[in-house]
Amino acid sequence: MVVFGMSSGGEFSLIPQEHSEQIVKGIIRINPGTYQYYQLIVPSGATDARIEGTFTASGGSGNDILVMLFPEDGFVNWKYGYNADNFYFSGKVIAGQVGAVVPSGEKVYLVFDNSFSLISSKTVNTDIKLIYFK
Repeated sequence: MVVFGMSSGGEFSLIPQEHSEQIVKGIIRINPGTYQYYQLIVPSGATDARIEGTFTASGGSGNDILVMLFPEDGFVNWKYGYNADNFYFSGKVIAGQVGAVVPSGEKVYLVFDNSFSLISSKTVNTDIKLIYFK
């Protein structure tokens, strides 16, 4: 949605509006030795784009999970075991807050990683959104 405003000089100007898109909300289950990812495309022309939210893991002896946010090439490198650039890396934690600036017009991957656990599934309560102006 675009809202038109009028400046004091009588000229019309565009006022960017905040948009919010839910990436994942609710409980997800990640089996042992696996990961789950969400691919999204940040809209072209979006400004001040960021991914924000919270997560809490349970299951296994540590109740822990790895949460990462990658650009497309970083995700491919990470998936094949290579060093990878990322926008966010939680480390192994029980709970955390995602907060990362992301570029417009790009694919971004949100990853919940339980590959370090050989036996235990993890349940993760999530609420993560893409927020931007356009």
